Amino acid sequence: MCKEPGNSKLVEVPVDKKTPAQAIAAFEKIREKGKAKYEFCQRDFSAAYASEDYVLCRSQSGSKRPIKVPVGKSNGKKRTPDQAAEEFGKKSGYAWCEPDYQVKIVPGLNYEDVDGNGNGGGGRKLLATPNDPYYSQLWGMPKISAPTAWDKTTGSLTVKVCVIDTGIQSNHPDLAANYIAGTSYVTGTTGGTDDNGHGTHCAGTVGGVGNNAAGVAGVSWNVGLLGCKFLDANGSGSTSAAVQCIDWCRSQGVHVMSNSWGGGGYSGALYDAIKRAEAAGILFTAAAGNSNSNIDTSPMYPASYAVSNVIPVASTTSSDQKSSFSSYGPKTVPIAAPGSGIVSTYKSSTYASLSGTSMATPHVSGALALMKAHNPTRTMAQLKAALLEGADQLSSLTSYVQNGKRLNVDGAITALDNPGTPSPSPSPSPSPSPSPSPKTKPKPIKKKNQKDKKDKKEKKSKKNVEKKRP
Repeated sequence: MCKEPGNSKLVEVPVDKKTPAQAIAAFEKIREKGKAKYEFCQRDFSAAYASEDYVLCRSQSGSKRPIKVPVGKSNGKKRTPDQAAEEFGKKSGYAWCEPDYQVKIVPGLNYEDVDGNGNGGGGRKLLATPNDPYYSQLWGMPKISAPTAWDKTTGSLTVKVCVIDTGIQSNHPDLAANYIAGTSYVTGTTGGTDDNGHGTHCAGTVGGVGNNAAGVAGVSWNVGLLGCKFLDANGSGSTSAAVQCIDWCRSQGVHVMSNSWGGGGYSGALYDAIKRAEAAGILFTAAAGNSNSNIDTSPMYPASYAVSNVIPVASTTSSDQKSSFSSYGPKTVPIAAPGSGIVSTYKSSTYASLSGTSMATPHVSGALALMKAHNPTRTMAQLKAALLEGADQLSSLTSYVQNGKRLNVDGAITALDNPGTPSPSPSPSPSPSPSPSPKTKPKPIKKKNQKDKKDKKEKKSKKNVEKKRP
């Protein structure tokens, strides 16, 4: 955070692959030469440490994976993580050192329960409109042309998506048939069990079993779901645990990693882990954030890492407007997807309506899974190119997303089959089409909290309530 001359407020300044301490030291050298743009700079103390007892360091030789190094003492006093990172980073043997930052579910959301656990059976057959009781409330599916895509493919269990989050309820009635495996890097938990609900909600949007007369339908009705838990019951975790999850998911041979979380400063450890995923041909979707800020100028990690497999995602409403909470980036955010008032699976075999870029991101993850199932030979780069090429171009989003693109699953599959298909020209955002009524009438939604007042229209039409988290 730096102070500009004539401006009483501090502005956020990217550290450009440095730790905060290194960035501030570099600024001081510039200021001493009389060429400083800012009066002073200081660390952004909102970027909390996951631990003050160690820092993450990478060896100059050998493994590129970071190790935890105790901060120790200097002149009889315990070093801060920033001090330790600065001192250790200058020592021979380490390529760099950095604090282990705390990361969280993308903030800004509340929730409301959907009263019912969606028990029920029934075989699956190809239907553009599934028989899941809550399908009529899934306004996002027809908006992204999912029903048309389902006439071409409903997915495959051989395509794997790893939800890196708070875990997944593996025996949820709408997820069990697609669940493959899970693990946890949160102390005191095992197997990736979800004690928060956020990860289970994201998993349901990616791959809730469709047309099974139960609950909801995900974008990909059939998909191998894996859950890596690194966020605790409160939705908080560490950068080091996120790195462990990325490496675990990679070891499981997944095709997509879905990331609805963020925070902390730039991390070389996290960047390296994402690069390892890139080298393995794995796509990495990431929530843009819920602070209604421009991440072109105020980066949100991991969405802001400039790696080819990273796909930052913004959130839209049912009227194809940017959600009031959604962060954006006309230069760095390539696509938006439905994220306001999204009904999906939740912990304890229930369902809930949440809002956030956390909810938009799994729509894109599910779309990529559906595309991979439709054409398994396509590469990571080809899938990403087709995803963006087939998206709808909307005038309402041109100030927030590259080329005003909003997800269109069927358009992405068409682009995958026919590379080079021109995207639609910008046009006024259409009004949402009414969803067909389900055969089984769901029980009414019971409100537990009020939603962000800025989205009154969403609240009235969907009874949605926002919850916090990327």
